[in-house]
Amino acid sequence: MTTKTKGAPAGPAAAKTAKTKTARPAEPPPPGAEVQAAHAPKAARRRLSPAGGPARGRAEAAEAMARSMFFEGLPRPMLEQLAATTVWKFWPAGRLVFCRGDEASGFHLTVSGLVKIFVSAPNGRERVLHLCEPGTVFGEAAVFRPGGYPASAEAAVDSETLLFPQKEFRALTAANPDLAF
Repeated sequence: MTTKTKGAPAGPAAAKTAKTKTARPAEPPPPGAEVQAAHAPKAARRRLSPAGGPARGRAEAAEAMARSMFFEGLPRPMLEQLAATTVWKFWPAGRLVFCRGDEASGFHLTVSGLVKIFVSAPNGRERVLHLCEPGTVFGEAAVFRPGGYPASAEAAVDSETLLFPQKEFRALTAANPDLAF
């Protein structure tokens, strides 16, 4: 597309210099960001992390842990130590969190939504073992024993979890035996 301005020279050279630039399309949002924006509670929609989930902090992680029976009885300073190692994750409905046999990267605490724990038969038939509601920990078996995850996990609805990375969790519990459950 060319534009001609008053007093500008005409001809091919003028057309070449007067071409208007078209704007580059914006970078696509990270996977799941559009789902998060559409289905998140109003407070969570205000700010999104680079991964597409709500931007959350250590204090909110410690609060989520305090509401879970898994962490019951741990004093607040220990919860805050653990919170410093966690990673907030957002899982759109239908997204796999991990697959049976995958090497364990850590365990999760369901903060919101619902996560389905299941095994699949060779014929594709699925057997649901557990539904993890907010406050429920899953994937911990693989962190505390050798081998991969014994089952698969999938977000049944849009869900948020706290990931406790295996390496950091083990280092923290080794340095502070009171954290070893």
